[in-house]
Parts: sequence; structure tokens; C-alpha cells
Amino acid sequence: MNHPENNQPDSDRPIKLTLEQIEKPISVLRNFFQDSHLPEIRAMLWKIVERLLAIKNAGFDEAEERSHLLWFYRELEIMIEAAYVLCEKAPLNEEEKLPANYYLEGPRPKWKTKAMLEEEILNLRIKNAEQLNELLELRYFKKHGKPFQPGE
Repeated sequence: MNHPENNQPDSDRPIKLTLEQIEKPISVLRNFFQDSHLPEIRAMLWKIVERLLAIKNAGFDEAEERSHLLWFYRELEIMIEAAYVLCEKAPLNEEEKLPANYYLEGPRPKWKTKAMLEEEILNLRIKNAEQLNELLELRYFKKHGKPFQPGE
């Protein structure tokens, strides 16, 4: 089945990449893996396969069609992991960065970027440290009958 947006469905050349993306393909991969992590990608791919196999008349009614879909799923997952390894091994080059608006318009993935997760973890650590500090001050007050004063 051809994608409805493809003007050249049988083209053996990229049709979704911009010229800038074609010149900087590792940046496309880096941006993808910055927003999408392997566990989420695997889960999303499997969810797609599950849904396609569960829906009647989805084009996978014959055993051979289902077998091909599962083969394609495995190969696509391997290719995504290979792209991930390429990103990890490739040196970071500032000239490869793409503009922030390189994404197609539309919603971003529901999962969070690595930077957002790291910021949330840092905020939780700060909050936990503040709560621990309050507990220690309360314990000191109960034991000594007066508030804690630094330097005591």
C-alpha cells in the first residue's frame, strides 16, 4: 500500500527529507533519538504491529502477509537500533545541527526528551533534599527544644 502523501511512491530516493536533512542525515537521527528512546520506539512499533494484526481487513489476513509484516517489523527494529549505534559512535559536529523547525508540523511524541527527564530528576532531588532538611530540623527541634542554628 502506498502512502497517500507520496508523489513518487516508487522512488528509490528520499522523498520526505528536505535538502538540508539530506546534507545532514546524522542530525535527523540525533534529533529523533533525542525525542524518542529505544524502549518507547520498540513499544510503539509493536503496538502498530499488534493493531494491524488484530484489525480485520487490514491487509494482513493471509498467513504469508502476516509473516511478511513480522519480518518487516524485526528488520525495521534492527535498522533503528543500527541508526542509534551510528548516532552514538558518530562524533558530535556543531555544523550538522538542523534548525529547530525542521520537524513536520504536528504533535511531538508524548514521551519526554532526555533533557526534560534530567531536569525533572534534578528538581525531584532538590525537593527531596529540602524535605530531608525539614525532617532533620524537626528532629533537632524535638530533641533539643529549640530550632536548629547553623554553626551549633
